[in-house]
Amino acid sequence: SALYPAGGDLSHYKNFRVNVDPYLIFRTKKDAKHTLRSRFFRSVNLNTANQESTADVYYTEYQYQKQFKKELTWTAGAVYNYNEVYADSLYGTHFNANASVYTQLDKKWKRLTASVGIRAEYFKTDSIETKETIYFLLDQSKPLAKQSKIKPVVRLGLNYRLLKTTYLRASAGQGFRFPSIAERFIRTSASGLEIYPNDSLQPESGWSTELGIKQLLKCGDWKGYVDVAGFWTEYKNMMEFTLGQYGDPFNDPFFGIGFQSRNIGNTRIRGIDVSVVGQGKIGMVDMTVLMGYTYIDPRQTDFDVELDSAKNTTKTNLLKYRYEHTGKADVEFGYRKISTGISTRATSFMANIDSFFGENDYFFPGMRKYRMTHNKGDAIFDFRIAWQVMTTAKVSFIVNNIFNREVMGRPADLQPPRVFAVQLGIRF
Repeated sequence: SALYPAGGDLSHYKNFRVNVDPYLIFRTKKDAKHTLRSRFFRSVNLNTANQESTADVYYTEYQYQKQFKKELTWTAGAVYNYNEVYADSLYGTHFNANASVYTQLDKKWKRLTASVGIRAEYFKTDSIETKETIYFLLDQSKPLAKQSKIKPVVRLGLNYRLLKTTYLRASAGQGFRFPSIAERFIRTSASGLEIYPNDSLQPESGWSTELGIKQLLKCGDWKGYVDVAGFWTEYKNMMEFTLGQYGDPFNDPFFGIGFQSRNIGNTRIRGIDVSVVGQGKIGMVDMTVLMGYTYIDPRQTDFDVELDSAKNTTKTNLLKYRYEHTGKADVEFGYRKISTGISTRATSFMANIDSFFGENDYFFPGMRKYRMTHNKGDAIFDFRIAWQVMTTAKVSFIVNNIFNREVMGRPADLQPPRVFAVQLGIRF
């Protein structure tokens, strides 16, 4: 019964999507390019769960790009994005506007390629403008009325060919994210849990850096590469859906306990990413190997031990709902028209979650036992075999989750058991 839905979750949906994307590209005789892109997108969601909505998106972007001598490229542009949402039962009627201008220079000197760019952002949700929400990110000694309405962000990038087949790269950039309409105003339920609005939600900002090296490899019929990168990201006033008591304890379900998007403070995420790709032959058999591993160290830097540890399943400042170790691998063999392969996805134990999920057997029976027996992480293996019937058609037999492992992507989200599938792919 693990995959049976809890009572009251059944609903019927009718969704409609329509988009029109006119664009114009004009090239001059002097290596300049003018691009105008636009979009109108409407989505209509009708259902029996009291979660209906209609949303319109209007998007326009103009970009100018000029190629100069000595491998110098200048790019500049402007973007305007306007959204309207009508959802009386979900989060009311609201609009969101975003305008930005940007410019970037790309230059190449023999082995070195450099890129530098700056972008200025303006946001407005209903009557809330950028200046009314980002002043705490700027000079707080100035009155709010004198704060700028524009939020600038900068990015830098370098790529250097160290040896004939060895490349070094480095990048640094800033980021700024304004709360979405859903994060600020949504009021609904999902899988029996309530989701509450937060109209005082503040935007988040941050910066990130990366340093990486890529080594191309070739040995006989084999070729591929190894890529290793280290990254460091910090957020100020990070936004995240957080479990707590945000509703009326006497009138709302679960005594007002539910999720709400909140500013959890300052955070730091750093780690390393490794990728290995190879392709070659073993006799008459073609072989392709893809492997990847990522380690992250996600931390809340202004952690309050007494307050935060009481709500989590760990007593440390580890961010919730993160896998510290993630690995993927795929190996495929091919002989003439037949190919077969196996892949795996592995994760470490999700150590920190809301204690309401991890330690509450009343609302989530079996959850505590599951976490105790799966505290070393898990892996899922998939298998496939395919026959290329003709140039344009391929028949595949696929088995996902070969060993029928019981794995949750997140608390109370049980992943599919072993699945058998026959697939016909036709390419025109």
